[in-house]
Amino acid sequence: MIDFKAIENEYLMDRDDDDRMHDIKRKVRNLTEAERRILFIYADEGSYCGASRVLKCSPTTIRKYIQRIRKKI
Repeated sequence: MIDFKAIENEYLMDRDDDDRMHDIKRKVRNLTEAERRILFIYADEGSYCGASRVLKCSPTTIRKYIQRIRKKI
């Protein structure tokens, strides 16, 4: 099981982060909770197919979500 709270804590602002990292973290925080979870599962699994197995949906659905997320960030 994925510990989403631990992952989300990684996206809290840190004084040691540079401007680019602050921008990335802000953009990820601005995603909906569902989008963040899809993004984190996709990153953890490393593929549309892997994420689709975890989320019990088609790889095409994951691909569409990731495309929308990429446009946002």
